[in-house]
Amino acid sequence: MLAQDLEFGKIDKLNKLQEDRDAVRDVLMKHYLSIKNIFLMIAANSNYPTIALNDYTSFIHRSKIIDKNVNLAAVDRMFIATNTSNNKYKVSAERELHRYEFVEVIVRLSLVKYKEPKIHEKLHDATLAILENDILPNNVGVDGYNFRKEHMYNLKCNDIFKNNDSVIRRLFESFLNPSKRYITLEECTKLLKKADLNINDYKVSPCYTESMMSKIDTLSDLSALQQMRYIEFLVFIARVSHEVYKGTKQEHKLALHQKIDACLGPLLGTADCNKIFSFKQDQESDEEESGLDVGLSDDDSGSNEEEAGVPAKATTANELSLPATGADLQKPEARPDDAPK
Repeated sequence: MLAQDLEFGKIDKLNKLQEDRDAVRDVLMKHYLSIKNIFLMIAANSNYPTIALNDYTSFIHRSKIIDKNVNLAAVDRMFIATNTSNNKYKVSAERELHRYEFVEVIVRLSLVKYKEPKIHEKLHDATLAILENDILPNNVGVDGYNFRKEHMYNLKCNDIFKNNDSVIRRLFESFLNPSKRYITLEECTKLLKKADLNINDYKVSPCYTESMMSKIDTLSDLSALQQMRYIEFLVFIARVSHEVYKGTKQEHKLALHQKIDACLGPLLGTADCNKIFSFKQDQESDEEESGLDVGLSDDDSGSNEEEAGVPAKATTANELSLPATGADLQKPEARPDDAPK
């Protein structure tokens, strides 16, 4: 991915010597996953799949880039220099940052913050400094892989998805037509509204973004970044189910498969479908089971009912319920600054 980003951009032109170019590449490669995840988090709350100018400015302030050596005028110059297109896909007049430009603007900002004031002589040292001192400590990135590994990859999540696969596919396919084989962010937002899951619109885009597989080329076809496939839709359901319970009394009491179980009913109902399989509350155990990827293929090894603790189709009385609005929300814990003196 970094190689593609560098090919689209102009970072190599900032160094004359190849050894210096290679050194900058090494620094970027070391922290590339974090850079990519921060970009995705900002873009998800901005103008996905790009970052708008206002959100770039917020990123600058949050990262504490401005100091005695760097003013807003310098920050704007770096944005303009980065925004000048070096490829056939991007128009220079666009006032937004693609992923490759986000990588480039970080390097350019390190020029004015660390290299030009002679804090660091080499650009790669300046780039390392701005990443480790300013950007990484002050920005949060998406964390799709660890979410799947920690919460999704277990037998019971596999069961709820695999045993309801036919009806979930019907829900997904209700958004398709012969010339369109995917679901968009806008359609996902409308789906959640129709299902009445009480999730704010501004939370939908991060869930959508974190559910998508990473693309190497994020520029030649922007529409591909908003084409969610079925396997990604499964992850989206899991992310939304996790988000619905955030800040409620049940957030830490229920495992992810229980949250998915509760959210599937309203989601499937939007396509006039019902769950085929559900867990009964009185048969839930607190055991942590792991070892399976969720719904990756029809021939997943899976688990039979006996291995999964004999979960059964739930009766109405035993089905898990969604958190109530308002009354079920926990009061936020007091921060140290809020403590009485």
